[in-house]
Amino acid sequence: MPTTPRLVTVDRVIANHGQTVANITQQTVATDLPDFIEQVQRAASILGLGLSSHFQDDADSLSSAATYLADALGLADSDPERAVLLSWANQHLDDLDESDFL
Repeated sequence: MPTTPRLVTVDRVIANHGQTVANITQQTVATDLPDFIEQVQRAASILGLGLSSHFQDDADSLSSAATYLADALGLADSDPERAVLLSWANQHLDDLDESDFL
C-alpha cells in the first residue's frame, strides 16, 4: 500500500538541515524562515569562496535552496505552491555532504 508523502514545512526543512547550515556559518540554528534564508545565503557565500569544486557544488545547492526558500516566504502556509517550493529547497539541501560540516 503506498504511503502518503509527508508535507514539507519550514520547521521540517530547518529540522533536517538547520544544524548543517549553522555549522557552515558558525552560528546558532535559525528558528524561522527569514533567518534561515539569511543563514543559507551566508553559507552559500562562504562555500563559494572555497577553492575546491566540491564546495562549489555545495554552494550552488545552497544558493538554489535559498532562492526556493525566498520564493516560499511570501506565500501562505496553506498555499500548495509553498509546499512545493519548500520541497525543492529541501531536496537541494539534501545534496549537501553533511559529514563535511560536522
